[in-house]
Amino acid sequence: MSTSLLSELAARAAAEPKAIALTCGEDVLTLSQLLQAADRMAARLAIEALQPGERVAIWMQPSLSYLIVLLAVWKTACIAVPIHEGFPETQVEDMAREVGARLLVVTQAGSVLFQHRASSNHSMPLPADAALVAFSSGTGGRAKPALHSHARMLRAWRATMQLLAMDADEVGLVTSLVAPSQVNWVLWPVLLAGGRVVISRAGEFWADFRQQRPTRIASMPGILKTLFDTAPDGLEPNPRLRSWVCAGDLPSSEFQRQFQVRLGQSLGIAYGLVEAGPCSWTPVANGRRIGTLLPGVEARFEPDAGTDSGRLLLRTPWQMLGYWREGSELDTADCWLDTGDIVRIDGAGMLTHLSRDKDVLSFGGFKVIPGTVESVMESHPHIRRAALVGVPNGTDGVDCVLFWEGDDLPDAELRQWIQRYSHAWVRPDRMHRLVSWPTTRAGKLDRDSLRALDKQRATSL
Repeated sequence: MSTSLLSELAARAAAEPKAIALTCGEDVLTLSQLLQAADRMAARLAIEALQPGERVAIWMQPSLSYLIVLLAVWKTACIAVPIHEGFPETQVEDMAREVGARLLVVTQAGSVLFQHRASSNHSMPLPADAALVAFSSGTGGRAKPALHSHARMLRAWRATMQLLAMDADEVGLVTSLVAPSQVNWVLWPVLLAGGRVVISRAGEFWADFRQQRPTRIASMPGILKTLFDTAPDGLEPNPRLRSWVCAGDLPSSEFQRQFQVRLGQSLGIAYGLVEAGPCSWTPVANGRRIGTLLPGVEARFEPDAGTDSGRLLLRTPWQMLGYWREGSELDTADCWLDTGDIVRIDGAGMLTHLSRDKDVLSFGGFKVIPGTVESVMESHPHIRRAALVGVPNGTDGVDCVLFWEGDDLPDAELRQWIQRYSHAWVRPDRMHRLVSWPTTRAGKLDRDSLRALDKQRATSL
């Protein structure tokens, strides 16, 4: 069995040389044409005298050219560093510098350009199949560069392909070629299954949805909400759609319900980490459930005294080789990864995500997990979404602040609902009604921005 995507794609191309594999607007490519274009791009890279293991950062819009560059980097035995097209130039420069990238590949006026960076003679020993550096979302602090190998990434894509029982009739629809949700659950699994992937350009998603009739889609909640906010009237369900995966964060229970009503099918929920790859999956979104573990994924559950929840540690067959640290040894590739997430697990192995460890609050000596209270609030018939955050009060304490979206309700009713259905000792110091929610660049709820909003509203009183 092959251990790299390149060899797997070459085998597919030889078996079906004329089958269309990729579509972007009016442009189409077979796998044979994709690999031939990658060979030509690799020849351009060879002129740069890159050495095996050198990093090449890629900062491009989703396009066929992006995939050609990515495969070309691998053909030259270099390490790709994909950077999301929405990041500002200053952040791109910082990320490229952190991993010592000698080239930054961009597009200008439709042409692929190589921008040179200071040479970096890395001293970190690298395995021969080191393939890609992916930056974490930074929810645990600073975004970290995680190094992945060809063999392990291919193992992950095969796993999701098999889990979803993909076949050659698949049509994947993607809006990003960097987001792990779309890379791990649609892009490469669909191509490995012999299907076709449609790369949707800005503003064309719903047109592609109607015309291409995709079978597989994946999105992060922030992108998913934006898509639904721009959905055309009279949108008809697509009976060919087999799964729409939401990964990276949990959408609210109300949004899960709206998705079901609008598209006539359930939203699927996937959980994973940049460092660990895909970890769990459920085909039917249900509150804060994040599914059961994928085959081969191991979990350790560290119970929190006095509660039925605990901290989740994971080990997967496709996790990173380690964090990129210039001049140092790689971290142990098979170690347990601390997710920083507080979860509950039932007898059937179903995981329910409750909170990030750093967001757990303490009231009167009791620990309060925000996700538990948020689920209670979202069960109210007039509340669509809720978030509970702790805000330092300047006196070595933390105030409990509740944010919610929904109908205008008196504070007394909100407090009564919390007291009746949640912890009796949870008494929010302040409550704010919202109509929109701040998100990070990764599309996750930005709790730091909620804390800043609370302070802003407090000073304006």
